[in-house]
Amino acid sequence: MSGSTTAEARESQSGGQGAKNQQLSPLHPWIVEPRATRQAEVPAIHSSGLRVSALEPSALEAWVEAKLDWQRQQIDRLISGAGEGPRTLENTLRPYDEAIATLGLTGAQMSLLDSVYPDKAIRDKARDLTRKVAEAGTALSLNQEVFRALEAMEASLDPATTDPGTAHYISQTILNYRLAGVDKDDATRARIRELSDKATELVLTFSKHVQENVNQVVVEDAAELEGLPRDYIEAHAADSEGRITLTTDYPDMQPVMTFAKSGDLRLRMFRAYNSRAYPENRQVLLNLLAVRQEIASILGFSSWADLATANQLMGSAANMQAFIGQLEEASRSGAVKEYEQILSFAKERQPDLEVIRGSDRGYWYEQYRRAAFDFDSQSVRPYFPYEKVAKGILETAERLFQVYFEPVEEAVVWHSSVTA
Repeated sequence: MSGSTTAEARESQSGGQGAKNQQLSPLHPWIVEPRATRQAEVPAIHSSGLRVSALEPSALEAWVEAKLDWQRQQIDRLISGAGEGPRTLENTLRPYDEAIATLGLTGAQMSLLDSVYPDKAIRDKARDLTRKVAEAGTALSLNQEVFRALEAMEASLDPATTDPGTAHYISQTILNYRLAGVDKDDATRARIRELSDKATELVLTFSKHVQENVNQVVVEDAAELEGLPRDYIEAHAADSEGRITLTTDYPDMQPVMTFAKSGDLRLRMFRAYNSRAYPENRQVLLNLLAVRQEIASILGFSSWADLATANQLMGSAANMQAFIGQLEEASRSGAVKEYEQILSFAKERQPDLEVIRGSDRGYWYEQYRRAAFDFDSQSVRPYFPYEKVAKGILETAERLFQVYFEPVEEAVVWHSSVTA
């Protein structure tokens, strides 16, 4: 919920620590304006995040529409900005970066609410708006006017005075446009856009199914919770019939996999967690793979993996596969030695154990650390109180990215423990 920026928000834009006395533009978080000139008619926007008296679907939609409108203004500014003059970093790359940053920020905010907000109406609206932002991003990636402007800007730059980082960023941006299919004919671009929007819908559907298909593990005997932290046991009281219900939500699942002595409980939790949204998601995944393959084929690649690595250092799926093979070869002997070491340790405590299953790995590694290194992961908890950890993380981000964070006391959050 806390607002964040990217490395783009540097000293020249934020005014460093002095900017703490100013208010970020409500339509664009990277432009600082005095508090007195802040647009009061857009109360739902605070810095790069949301601040509303009641978080409602209509407020979310208005916020996103304002962000998308700002993004469109930047693209219009980019297209018309050069006039009769040359394309420059200021009249072309800056508005492009601002448009991209706005899309990224808006999509991230909606994705966060989709992931964590307890009200289903808010989650559903945030998911719809995430799709809308993604569709705007796809449209931008296929915008030929923007592409031609970026190409013209690259051609007009003097290599002797353009720093290597900027030159690399520009060349990668242009490469990404070509990989998106911007230089294809109108019909092909329309098909790519249709397929990309369909892929977005499938990804969101897949995530929705996983999020909303929370499986349960019922514990009939409280003794199965032996080994788990005291606060975990206290937080999971038995019902009137003596049964304890655990869920596959991470705060329930992870402690079981790490601390529960009962191998049967760990196995039940492992299966429940890894079978979320099955079989619903099986066809969704197959459809997504088919859509991605069609996109890759249209763009001249043999597979989606080849397309996905074309702008990476690996360059191709074959290179990636070869690298993974080399990595596996280099690490195999160490992995085998470690596995045998842990298995031998586990057999001393459970003689009938033949293999360490995936459901047992976390537990036995934790037990080995305790025995071999006198290290109990629970013992360090008092040294890392949440308040100090959160403060340290934010201060580190402030130093790294030259931004600052301010608490928003009246923010609407999804749990009483959440701060903004």
